[in-house]
Amino acid sequence: MKHLSTLLLFLLSFPSFSQNSWVNVELLPDNYGSETTWEIYNSLDEVVALSPSYINNTLQVTTVPLDEGDYNFVIYDEFGDGICCGFGEGWFGLSNDCGLDQYVYDFAGPTSTVFFTLEQCAQPPPPMVGCMDETALNFNPEADQNNYTGQVA
Repeated sequence: MKHLSTLLLFLLSFPSFSQNSWVNVELLPDNYGSETTWEIYNSLDEVVALSPSYINNTLQVTTVPLDEGDYNFVIYDEFGDGICCGFGEGWFGLSNDCGLDQYVYDFAGPTSTVFFTLEQCAQPPPPMVGCMDETALNFNPEADQNNYTGQVA
C-alpha cells in the first residue's frame, strides 16, 4: 500500500498533467471584425483553441493556456482580403512572458499561418480578462477581469 500511495503522489505532481505555458493572441480586426476567425493546432493537427467573435476595429487579447510544444496559429478572413489594409489597419500577434513575440502587420489574404513554439513558462498567465456584463453580447462567464472573450477548444 505504501508503494501505491507513493506512486499516486508522484503521478499527481508530474508536470505533464497540467498546462505549463500559455499564449496571448492579440488581434485588432479591420472594419469587418466578424469576418475574422482563428484556430490554434497542436503538433498532432488537433484544434486546441478557437477565436472569440471580434468587434470592428477593437483590439482584443485572448489568453490561451497550453502545454509547451509546437503549434500552428491559423487566421482566416471570410471575405478573403485579410485585415490590412484596404478596410482598416488590422494586425495580430502571439506573445507571452517567456520568449514568444511574433506580430504580423500585413495579413492581406484569405488565410495566414504562423508556426510557433511554446517553452515551459514559470510566469503565470495574466488574469482571464473579458466582458463581465451579463447583458452584453460578448459576455464571458469565465472572465475575472474586463476584456477577455476567447475560448479554449
